[in-house]
Amino acid sequence: MKDIIRIVSVNNEVHAWDTLQHIIENNIEGAHLVKSYSKPDSFLQEWKAGMHDFDLLFLDFEIYPLNGIDLIKKMKKISSRLHFDTVFLTSNDNFALEAVRNHAIDYLHKPYRSEEIQFCLKKWKKTKLPFVNPIENQLPQQSPEKPKKARNRLAIPTLEGYEIIEIDQIIRCEADRNYSYIYLIGVTQPLLISRNLKDLETALSSNGFLRIHNSHLINPIYIKKILRTDGGMIELIDHTKIMITKNKVMTVEELFNNITKL
Repeated sequence: MKDIIRIVSVNNEVHAWDTLQHIIENNIEGAHLVKSYSKPDSFLQEWKAGMHDFDLLFLDFEIYPLNGIDLIKKMKKISSRLHFDTVFLTSNDNFALEAVRNHAIDYLHKPYRSEEIQFCLKKWKKTKLPFVNPIENQLPQQSPEKPKKARNRLAIPTLEGYEIIEIDQIIRCEADRNYSYIYLIGVTQPLLISRNLKDLETALSSNGFLRIHNSHLINPIYIKKILRTDGGMIELIDHTKIMITKNKVMTVEELFNNITKL
């Protein structure tokens, strides 16, 4: 499999092209900015004419006169299966969920930050161009570990011993330094336990719990709303609103895609 990343940029900020090219080609091995366009319609015309030789499209979300979403929609009308992945460039966090709804693999903030672009490209490279260690490849294959079986009950440490709670009654868990609060259905006062959120994440991940924020672990069955506010938020049935961190937007969107929509 080829180990080069060919990138095309559609961005009306012409002065930023050199910066983008420098970051891409000097930090990621094999990455190359093939061409940059200041006008989306120019890019669209060349793409329609057969310019398909690239892997990633860095697309300005707010580009004029055809914004990034409209451009992708036009391309999908021409070809239902696009041959490339899209990274949206935006200065507005409110576009985060809109970006993933249009199958973007990531979105980057303007002005460009070298570390964000490096992380994005390394993540794509790891997914699309997996590295195979020739030495490890010669070793006998070990049987894959069996997935952990989801449990129905959880033992919570107390001063007297342990309290047993039903896992499907947990709405969410919230970090408080080395302690955590556990919020339960029908219980006004949360449980405070001497365990950090990482311990709870380890114990509850096999039950589908998601850590959508550094301080919050949620039970997805209790999501009431997915909001575009502040770059993406979820609201739970207890009316708590929690911001979705950037690296979890895709995960939440996958959940959303599994829900029947009108």
